[in-house]
Amino acid sequence: MPVLRVKFGDPDRTWFYIDPRMSRVAIRYTRLGRIDRWIYHGFHSLDFSFWYYNRALWQFGIITLSTGCIFCSSIGLVIGIQRVVRYFKRAS
Repeated sequence: MPVLRVKFGDPDRTWFYIDPRMSRVAIRYTRLGRIDRWIYHGFHSLDFSFWYYNRALWQFGIITLSTGCIFCSSIGLVIGIQRVVRYFKRAS
């Protein structure tokens, strides 16, 4: 949706996004709100703008992160299996 961004010079560095068609504030962000949004959408949704413009970098990043997650999950699975085997060896 097309919006107008208005930046204020207040201590919170407030930004208002105004919908010109409806003549109302669409959303308001302070500096901490923008950081929070960037952290959430950046790390949870992988919403980094520089990845959209470089497909090879996006694919490399996704493959690297997926490989790391598989590796971490595998370590947890191995540790879990070892604990279960140890438990059953002690019980018998």
